[in-house]
Amino acid sequence: MVSPLTLLDYLWTAEVDSKKAADNQVRYFFQYRLKYQREMDAALWHYSRVATNTALEVLFVYHAARGLVDREGIELSGLFRNAAKASSMRDQWQDDVYVEELAESGEIDVERIRADISNEGWNPELLSKSIPMPVTKPIKVLGKKIGKKRRTFNHSVYFNAARLLQQLVWNYIEEAGPEARKVYLENKAAVERFQAKDLAIAAHLAREDENAALKTLSASNYDEAIVACRGLLDKLGIIGGAIPVLIVEMIQYGRDQEAIKRYLYTQGREITRFGQLMFDDIPSFFDDWEEDNPNILLLPALTSVSAYNSHNRNELPDFYTQHPTIITELVSPISISLHTAAEELDNLNFAGKEAKYSIKTFTKKGLENQRELGKSLGVEFDETWYQEAKKLESNW
Repeated sequence: MVSPLTLLDYLWTAEVDSKKAADNQVRYFFQYRLKYQREMDAALWHYSRVATNTALEVLFVYHAARGLVDREGIELSGLFRNAAKASSMRDQWQDDVYVEELAESGEIDVERIRADISNEGWNPELLSKSIPMPVTKPIKVLGKKIGKKRRTFNHSVYFNAARLLQQLVWNYIEEAGPEARKVYLENKAAVERFQAKDLAIAAHLAREDENAALKTLSASNYDEAIVACRGLLDKLGIIGGAIPVLIVEMIQYGRDQEAIKRYLYTQGREITRFGQLMFDDIPSFFDDWEEDNPNILLLPALTSVSAYNSHNRNELPDFYTQHPTIITELVSPISISLHTAAEELDNLNFAGKEAKYSIKTFTKKGLENQRELGKSLGVEFDETWYQEAKKLESNW
């Protein structure tokens, strides 16, 4: 057994190669699509925060199945890096263009939104609509600042880049066979249900209609909001669970496949949901509060609308002082499930020790982020979830 630390160095080296593979896949795909050169530029240029973790997840599973990372593993890692990038681009377009359109029209219906986001071609009228770009502050979807450099793209070009990048990924999955296609399509449909709800909530918040946002969340009180927010984490969690299962299908790994796939799905889903809360929503807490974004840690505060609306940082901390266990309530079931899945993978002799090492690292970093937010708010958040995690890890 390779030590987790040595393996991690090995996978990080392979991850660098996967970046090159991902870009080469894009260039090859667009090689004869000459009218889409701006889309190719956007696809190559866009930065996705989750792409690196996705690439490492693929390499992790591939190494566990094959015992090494060869050219096929690098290509698969690059492919799912592009899948993460396509989802990130589409999400950004939805947040910055589609949500704005929904908020302006007031036509906010979850099922209609779900139909829209499942349509790869989208609404031609919205795609052809001219979106104004202020001189001083471009709409985020049109550019991203990298150092002092800014690239800008028409919003329809940006959307089409995401659509074509997704087609690139689908072409590979389609060739992998019926089981891989089934996993992809079933999980795509499942995640769209949560994405549609998230977009509807964002549109209501953009209209400053907190009661409508709560209704869409299906929560009338704090306890119901906690349960609903755990579910909303599946906007990314389902994707995180599907990726390792897809890898097992695409490389046709056969030993104990059903049991391994079951626990890989749980591991991928839960570590993604854990990361979404602890590494994304917590660090972006104040930005999301100012911009009325549906942050998982902020949404329960909708049950105290006056606290949510108070942007002077006085009343909102009182809400968390009254609910110091909010992070434990959100993350504890996720953490327990994550630790259990790692234990089962270890029992199956499929990367269990490496999974446990990763979880310990994630757990420690999650606690650090929680404490940093608590310090900024002047709130001492409960740490029971962390104590539970340490207890489980003491038996490893």
